[in-house]
Amino acid sequence: MKAHLRAGKYERSSKRSGLRNGYKPRMIKTRVGTLRLLVPQDRYGSFSTSLFERYSRSEKALVLTMMEAYILGVSTRKVSELTETLCGITFSASTVSNLSKALDGRITSFKERPLEKEYPYVFVDATYIKVRIDENVISQGVIIIVGIDSKGYREILDIEVTNSETYETYDRIFKSLKKRGLSGISLLISDDHMGLKRRFLNIFRALSGRDVFFN
Repeated sequence: MKAHLRAGKYERSSKRSGLRNGYKPRMIKTRVGTLRLLVPQDRYGSFSTSLFERYSRSEKALVLTMMEAYILGVSTRKVSELTETLCGITFSASTVSNLSKALDGRITSFKERPLEKEYPYVFVDATYIKVRIDENVISQGVIIIVGIDSKGYREILDIEVTNSETYETYDRIFKSLKKRGLSGISLLISDDHMGLKRRFLNIFRALSGRDVFFN
């Protein structure tokens, strides 16, 4: 506040840009329990502390931990029980669920971001994991596309959760990558999956303008 107003408490200064207006009580939920804070205010409401995000009521690290637990398959009710046991803080199951839904926008933004660099080397692979859908746990494939740019830096270009590795799945993924700007491929590496091999020839020609040779 001193830096914001350019003057300390009760200091007379020609550089002063406002007046203090007491404190506002604030509680923030953290991994070590609830902290009760007194946040200084100025008369015109122009001051905002960088200690926590505006209107946030929970520590970001705690929120991210809850999101990660939910993604890893822990139910919303159990996440709520864990925070109460470990931190002495109660979150309702609906709060945990709403926090996790906030990830959807970030995931969409990541998957739709333009690819502005060239990636001479692209790796395509998949793994199978257990996921929860409508209260049922089933096995689904996770297709991961990794590119290596001209400086040797590795970057995840796309991640797709799918029921199976079919020709149609790979066709959709690579059409999306091409639309986002994927180019400059010299080498495309994958396993021997038939769904991908069927699409491999057209994929490589479309993205690199070259013929493909299987080895």
